[in-house]
Amino acid sequence: MIVDLLTNVHLYQGLSSRTDRAFEYLRQTDLAALETGDQAIDGTNIYARVLTYTTRLMEQGVWEAIAAISTYRSLSREQSAFATRR
Repeated sequence: MIVDLLTNVHLYQGLSSRTDRAFEYLRQTDLAALETGDQAIDGTNIYARVLTYTTRLMEQGVWEAIAAISTYRSLSREQSAFATRR
C-alpha cells in the first residue's frame, strides 16, 4: 500500500508496470468526478476503489479493533490502495 501525495509519484515510478499504470490513471483522471464503487483500469488486474463516507470529529470517534484486522487482511491479499487528499 502506498499512501502519499501524488506530487511524490516520481519516488515510486518503475516499481512495476501495474503501479506505473495506476499512477498514470491517477494523474489523468478527475478523481472528484468518479462514482462510488470499483473503476476498472485494467479489468480486475488494476482498479480504483472509490469510497464515500461521512467522517466525524476525532473527539467523537472510538478506536475499533476491527479496523486493524481489516487492514491486515487487505495487505495479506496483496491488494494495492492509492489515496489522495482533496
